[in-house]
Amino acid sequence: MSAETGLERQIRSGNQQVVRLLPEGRYREALELAQTVSQTSRTHLGEEHPDFATSLNNLADLYASMG
Repeated sequence: MSAETGLERQIRSGNQQVVRLLPEGRYREALELAQTVSQTSRTHLGEEHPDFATSLNNLADLYASMG
C-alpha cells in the first residue's frame, strides 16, 4: 500500500468539508467545492479510486438536498 500523497489528502479534506457544509445549508459553497473535488479526483486519481466515488456520492447528496 502506498503512502497518501498531498493531493490525496487535499481531496479527502475537500470531501470532508463538503459533508460539513451540507447540514449548515451552505449549498452553493458545498456545490462549488464538490464539483472541484470531483473533477480533481477524477483527473488525478482516476475513476476507480475510492475518493472519486466519495466525491460523486457527495454530489448526489447535495443535489438531493437541494431538491
